[in-house]
Amino acid sequence: RKSLPRVRQKNDGKQRITFVRYSTADNVEEIVYNVERSTDLRVWSTSGVSQEGSAVDVGGGMERVTYVTDSAVSAGERQYLRLTISSP
Repeated sequence: RKSLPRVRQKNDGKQRITFVRYSTADNVEEIVYNVERSTDLRVWSTSGVSQEGSAVDVGGGMERVTYVTDSAVSAGERQYLRLTISSP
């Protein structure tokens, strides 16, 4: 359960998602992690989302990262985040 992606909340109106991933040095399978943003659940983009702070080492070649939207959600506006994971 501790490894599942989850929402992080702060009072700045921005959306955040945090998850555990392989650290760059230990990612021998070259797994790609993308956090994407959408306003309609149809069109997804990696723009408008960036990593917040530095990754935190959780041991075993894994790290916890948090991604945050660049702007806050306005009243009446909808915004969604998703994590996609792929390998070559």
